[in-house]
Amino acid sequence: MIWRENRRRILGLYRNRLKRRENVRKKAGIEREFYDQKADDYLKHFSQDFFTYDPEEWYPARYRKLCSLWGDLRGESVLDCCCGLGFSSIRCAQAGAKVVSIDLSSKMLAVLKKAISLNGMEGRIRPLQMSAEELAFKRGSFDLVIGLGALHHLQPDMAAEEIHRVLRKGGRAIFLEPVNRGKAMIFLRSLLPLPCAESPGGGGMSEEDVSKFNRLFSKGRRYEFTLLERIAHLPHLEKLSDPLSQLDNFLFRFLPSLRRFAFTLLLEFVK
Repeated sequence: MIWRENRRRILGLYRNRLKRRENVRKKAGIEREFYDQKADDYLKHFSQDFFTYDPEEWYPARYRKLCSLWGDLRGESVLDCCCGLGFSSIRCAQAGAKVVSIDLSSKMLAVLKKAISLNGMEGRIRPLQMSAEELAFKRGSFDLVIGLGALHHLQPDMAAEEIHRVLRKGGRAIFLEPVNRGKAMIFLRSLLPLPCAESPGGGGMSEEDVSKFNRLFSKGRRYEFTLLERIAHLPHLEKLSDPLSQLDNFLFRFLPSLRRFAFTLLLEFVK
């Protein structure tokens, strides 16, 4: 019975109806409840080791590339969309940025506030409860808009319009996102006896979603990650992440047709 419910959830992520424009408010309520429940565990069992972010700490290649694309953030104004537990917010603040961190979940923001205090970032990060589809900021407010697994929860047209609006001229938007590789891949994933960790309003970005951002912004670049590296997502195989990532890079370089099968995209858009 649990497997059937899990399978139903996974199949429902393909062209998720909650991400239609007319369902945005409904989605927001469902997502808020989902992430409030997730945050409860972190608040009850807050781990200082887990939430201490060391700039020299090792991270998988896709995260290292994400941080390198941010560049020199000293004095920059940064908006972190769907900030969650605050990894990106704190890393940007450590690099010298002034960060505004938004999330639908008040309890996720409570977790972030504890992480801010733990990492000594008070005064550099301002947490706000807000939807990234309806940003309460003036036009041109930010130098950089970022997100770690953010866009695939959002209605793409609304998100693209709002992110473009709040960026200054020449500002950048950089997001690391899972990719929806079509109904066949969703179906195959639904057959695996692994729990679905995605939220009800999620589901990977499609190429159509990416193109909506490309049409609105003056420039767009993309970097593909996670083909064979996906194996390292399985329990106890995390140490395989780097060698498999290096193998993926080799395959993407010499067999570029394989890029269309990558499960993760690092996207950079310039206004």
